[in-house]
Amino acid sequence: MIVSNPNILMFGVFAAVLILLASVMFAMSIFGKANKVTKDRLQKIKGRHNKEAQLESQKRALFRKEEKSFLDGIIPKKDQLRKRLRQTGYEINFKQYITANAVIAFVTTFILALVSDLAFLPCLAPGIPVGLAIPHFWVNLVIKKQ
Repeated sequence: MIVSNPNILMFGVFAAVLILLASVMFAMSIFGKANKVTKDRLQKIKGRHNKEAQLESQKRALFRKEEKSFLDGIIPKKDQLRKRLRQTGYEINFKQYITANAVIAFVTTFILALVSDLAFLPCLAPGIPVGLAIPHFWVNLVIKKQ
């Protein structure tokens, strides 16, 4: 066997996957924003001369407001959250934000379960707040940069 303790091997593989995902997300944030700025400039130029482009942007705005989710009854101030997601300047919808919360909570819980000798359920106690806080703070940071 390569490693005497399989938990160490599992933690190493998990850390490598997290580093890979973080680097991909970092690259996407750098190149995605530059591409979005270029697209916005082209849309403004096209919009000045093309009425069809103005209608298309109005349709997109209309459909964006009609976003519904099965979590609408659970989450308080969902309209304010959607407004904050639009203020970031990124194309983040409500479902992507909730999915990010869930994934970060699960990853945090999984890492805590591996590092400590606790069961999965007690590790949920710090995992859920961390999963809710990290995307919230990220949205705040991006809005302040705007």
